[in-house]
Amino acid sequence: MLIAVGAASMFPMNKSAVIHEFGFLSREECEWVRAKVEEATSREGWTTTRHRYHPTEDVPVGDIPEIEEFMRRVLEERLQPFVRRTHGGRMKVFDMFIVRYTMGRQVSLETHMDGGHVSFDIALSDPSEFE
Repeated sequence: MLIAVGAASMFPMNKSAVIHEFGFLSREECEWVRAKVEEATSREGWTTTRHRYHPTEDVPVGDIPEIEEFMRRVLEERLQPFVRRTHGGRMKVFDMFIVRYTMGRQVSLETHMDGGHVSFDIALSDPSEFE
């Protein structure tokens, strides 16, 4: 099972992607987020109908206050400086959610373009866990 955090690859107006890859969260931070997600979804479950054209099995970060507070702080401290340096200006989050990909259910999304100029994914699972 892959669990990833997603939000609103830099996509300038010319529609060509600029992809940056770097360590964003520590292994311990990823494990903490996963534990909080598993705790919350064991009670509330995962949503499957939030996105009309590219539905995912996900949970909005805002539904888990501890993760929302953590992610907003991490974005401000770690991603905003990078966005400012590489693209100028500030990033505003429109949608931030945790998505789960599971063999036999949903293993990926088709190629698509998100609605914002900046999108990011954070793999919370170790690549060795991918099935």
